[in-house]
Amino acid sequence: MKKAEKSIDLSALEIQNYTQEQVASFRIVREDYPEQLEPVLKGLVNDPTLVEVKGVNYGELQDRLKKAMELKEAEDWLEKKWKLIQENRRAVLSGIKEQMDRVVEVAKVQSQADPQVTTLFADFLDYRATPGKKAAATKKKKAQSQG
Repeated sequence: MKKAEKSIDLSALEIQNYTQEQVASFRIVREDYPEQLEPVLKGLVNDPTLVEVKGVNYGELQDRLKKAMELKEAEDWLEKKWKLIQENRRAVLSGIKEQMDRVVEVAKVQSQADPQVTTLFADFLDYRATPGKKAAATKKKKAQSQG
C-alpha cells in the first residue's frame, strides 16, 4: 500500500466484497490482535518445528497478517479523510445557509406583494418550518401526558 497526502494506492491489496452472512460469521478479533500475534508468527516462521500443525503455513499466515495491518492503515487514513470530507461539506452548507437565511428574510417581506415569490418559496419555507412544528407537537403531547 502506498500512501500520499491526497491519495492512497490500494492496488496491491485485494479488496473483496462479502455478503452479510459471511460478515456475520467472522470471528471477533480485538483491535490489538495483529500486534500481539506478529512476534509469535515471526518465531514460528523462523522455526516451524516449534509447533507443527498439519495444513497451517506460518509464512502464509504472516503474509495475511501483513495484509490485515495494511488494511488497518488504509482504514485509518480513509477515516481521517472521511472526517475532512464531512467537515468540508458542513462548511460549504453552512456558508450557503447563512446567505439563504438572509434571502429568505427578504423573500418573506417580498412575498406579501409578489405571489410569484410566495410560490417559489412555499415548499422551502414549509421545509424550514418542519423542525419547529415537530418540536411544538412534541411539547404539546408532553404537556397533555403530564396534565
